[in-house]
Amino acid sequence: MEIKARKRGAHKKSRWGCTSCKRRRVKCDEQKPVCTSCRILKLHCVYPSTQTVVAEAYNATSRERCILQHAVASANSPSQTAPISSSSPSSSASASKNLAARQALIWMTSPCASSGISNPSPLTFSSTATSNRLLELELLHRWSTRTWQAVCTSPGCDIVLLNGVPRISMKNSYLLNSIFALSAIDLAKHGSDPSSTSTILTKDRYRYKSAALEYGNRASVAFREALLNTDPNIHPKQLSSFLFFASFAAVLNLTFPNPRYQTSALETLGTSMALYVGSYCIGRTNFDWLNRASCSLIRVVKHLLPPFPPEVMHKLDIDTQLSIARLRSLSERVRVPVRLPEELPVEVTDSHGNSQVNNMLLACEIPAYKLTVDQIKYTFMSDATNTPFKAISFTILAVGGRELTAAFKEREPLALFIMMYWAVLIHRSGKYSVMWWVGDIGKNVVDEISEVLVTSPFVRLDGVGETIKWARREVELDSDSDLSPSSLSFLLLLKLRCGGLNGGDVLPIQHRSIVKE
Repeated sequence: MEIKARKRGAHKKSRWGCTSCKRRRVKCDEQKPVCTSCRILKLHCVYPSTQTVVAEAYNATSRERCILQHAVASANSPSQTAPISSSSPSSSASASKNLAARQALIWMTSPCASSGISNPSPLTFSSTATSNRLLELELLHRWSTRTWQAVCTSPGCDIVLLNGVPRISMKNSYLLNSIFALSAIDLAKHGSDPSSTSTILTKDRYRYKSAALEYGNRASVAFREALLNTDPNIHPKQLSSFLFFASFAAVLNLTFPNPRYQTSALETLGTSMALYVGSYCIGRTNFDWLNRASCSLIRVVKHLLPPFPPEVMHKLDIDTQLSIARLRSLSERVRVPVRLPEELPVEVTDSHGNSQVNNMLLACEIPAYKLTVDQIKYTFMSDATNTPFKAISFTILAVGGRELTAAFKEREPLALFIMMYWAVLIHRSGKYSVMWWVGDIGKNVVDEISEVLVTSPFVRLDGVGETIKWARREVELDSDSDLSPSSLSFLLLLKLRCGGLNGGDVLPIQHRSIVKE
């Protein structure tokens, strides 16, 4: 006799259960503040926010959407909307979430909810060409009134970003789409009321984020096509558009990483560094033209950055001044390998007449390192004067170029140490509203760099440990008054690992960094 398998009983699905029950994949009765299951098992009971539920529902399948439609019908029924007696605790808990749940469910079951940018809502996005044009006008308006300030690095750059870049982008779709992507993610992160938890605002943020992804993908495809079709005799204006696209892509990469394939902060930063200086790799024969172009960032750095009198250094706090002095001192003591042929010195002849090239130089003898150290000092001084150009820290990547990028990707200790200063500057700029993309980037970079350096012999150099502690305090990883267990364990490890080297000590070679004897 054939025995039929018993079908599992169906139950109504809900996205409003606590995170503990979701993790254990059990039905949550959604009692608040602590559900029955968590109370019995003595677990920490936390309920997801409205934004989290909307985000999950945004990716719902068609079957789940049918369940949501049934939930909407139930939520709108008279029995659900009737007044609830205060004598029933479970009813009171259910009533507290009804309004937010109904808003999210009604939005999610609308035809436009799952279509992203290709079929957005009538309010902001639309499937019609006219409304899509209105969206792009909105994004261009956002660029001209706010977004451009997030990538403005220096005097003269503001005119280029407001006038030159939009004009050049009319002839380069990859640059235009990157402008739209930056503006869309700006709107997604900072709408009319960033602090609001409204379901409607949450919905719009996710739609703007979808728009940013769509325009970012279009920009990448168009840029690859432009590279394949580039004429050897490229015009300086096109080189300038490459340069600005690379810088915009670097910011997008830092701002909007793919959550499904989490990478470390150092890997993300390494990619952004390569993007930012990547346009320099487009034909060395055209490098002089790029330098002479009116939109060249190198030209801006060399000719348009105003000099500061030495007195400006006194506006910095004493810890920052000491940290900058330690960086310069280390650049004069540490030898690093030269990675690019153009950075190598002229061949020398030894006493036996043999020609040889020494690719291990003091960092201060390598132009990329020397310029970067000088630019770090300048950028801190600029920050002390409350410069209107909040993205000036990107000039550090510009002067470091491919040499610093290659060293950073190889985890060269001095390069990591240098980029820790950049991370501190980025974190400081996050206090300004125009730097909407910063977030925790600086904090994450300092955290990972300090974890790498603390295991390297480099940390034994005089001043390295003090600088690491300074950087961690600056980005609010550690606090003098309240230390977390992880911070305390790191500082104890740092104290054990640190040890000043005197003139006769020899530093073990790691990552090919050595100290000048």
